[in-house]
Amino acid sequence: MRAGIVDHSGKYRWSSYTYNVDGVANRFTLSHSEYRGLGRTVADRRVTYRALFLVHVEPDISDKIRRCVTHGLPLGAGRSKMEIEVMLGRRVPDRGPGRPRKEKVDEQVECSK
Repeated sequence: MRAGIVDHSGKYRWSSYTYNVDGVANRFTLSHSEYRGLGRTVADRRVTYRALFLVHVEPDISDKIRRCVTHGLPLGAGRSKMEIEVMLGRRVPDRGPGRPRKEKVDEQVECSK
């Protein structure tokens, strides 16, 4: 949907939506533990899964989620970020994309003998 190929997840040929919501079997989609954790019965899981698609996520939040997933960073701020850092035993920087810029070196270097 984000790419503008379809206007609903169920219309995308490679989506698992129709399998998870309507039980439309195909040879490519299997149930997994995350899906099974959505409810005790198939009907409960289908209702919960369908509800996930009713939530609108603002583009800036979606971009933050994508960036954090791509760079292996936790998504959070304040206390939650601090708790993650304590748990990992290290700081979790949010530097943005790319390598850090190199420091400019002063061009006048004195040599000593």
